[in-house]
Amino acid sequence: MRGEVGSLLAASLGETEITSLRGWTSLTASVRDVSGFYGLLDRLEDFALRVVSVNELADSGRWIGRPIGPAG
Repeated sequence: MRGEVGSLLAASLGETEITSLRGWTSLTASVRDVSGFYGLLDRLEDFALRVVSVNELADSGRWIGRPIGPAG
């Protein structure tokens, strides 16, 4: 679903920072390695969310993604 993701998703993803504004949702999460990153993507897919873009934050080991829309 394209739009703003609510607190239910935030609670189920654990330590993430979720910001929704004007029909978009930005997610910031710490991942330890590539395996953790793909695990996070799998969890987003469980909610039928599609990641539009991913950016690594400098020297922080954190990734930013913007999940929107149904998977597929």
